[in-house]
Amino acid sequence: MRNDIEYRAAALDFRWDADDLQLLDFSAIGRGGAPLRVALSHGGDEDGPSRFIEARTSVMGDLLAGVFDVSSISGGEGSMRVHLPEEDGHAMTGVIEARDLQVVEAPLLARIFSAGSLDGLSNLLGGKGIDFSYAYGEFDFADSVVSIRNARATGSSVGITAEGGLATGEGGEISLVGAVAPVYQLNSALANAPIIGDILVGRKGEGVLALSYAVSGETDSPSVFVNPLSALTPGVFRQLMQPPAIRQEAPAAPEPPTPEE
Repeated sequence: MRNDIEYRAAALDFRWDADDLQLLDFSAIGRGGAPLRVALSHGGDEDGPSRFIEARTSVMGDLLAGVFDVSSISGGEGSMRVHLPEEDGHAMTGVIEARDLQVVEAPLLARIFSAGSLDGLSNLLGGKGIDFSYAYGEFDFADSVVSIRNARATGSSVGITAEGGLATGEGGEISLVGAVAPVYQLNSALANAPIIGDILVGRKGEGVLALSYAVSGETDSPSVFVNPLSALTPGVFRQLMQPPAIRQEAPAAPEPPTPEE
């Protein structure tokens, strides 16, 4: 696969009729004996039947590198679920969730840290990497546009949130906003306090002290802006100071499931 990712002992059951995908069940063994399972499932909710493809692995970084060419993530036990649209013109929606992963050599993240004068985090990112104990994000995909919602990654050294969108392909545009909370383990200690936590911290993945950021422009060379004054602003007001992410309109789609946590 991409980035020299290899899987062995693969088994595939697959069926596609004249109209749609009917069966997909793939299993394989990855690096270090880590199992990978990708399967099509059928479920139902108040809006009627739904179909989704779910991938589960104990090395999420290899799956992202091999399929999506995202090579800055290693490790990570988790899952990715993609809901298939029931009608043409609707977006695919998905959720990705992982624990115990590491990020190394991520250029865009390094630029955000540098713009916020977080040199220690930048050095970690370029060296042994930054450990995250939990990561979660929701996404839509339609008309070559990936829209990101409620994305966050948290670890002892940093917490970061993101929302916005990016257009895939050459010359695609990106527009993301979010916040970076250094020393997240201590910085987020008030997050669970009733009322006060909601006011001071704002949302999951941020802390009492956090820097708002915005990324915009072409994906190859976007501009990065970090607001240093936002570090002294309570979380509920910090979100009001963020510029809105420019979203490219995509067809409506059902809401993804809520996370287990």
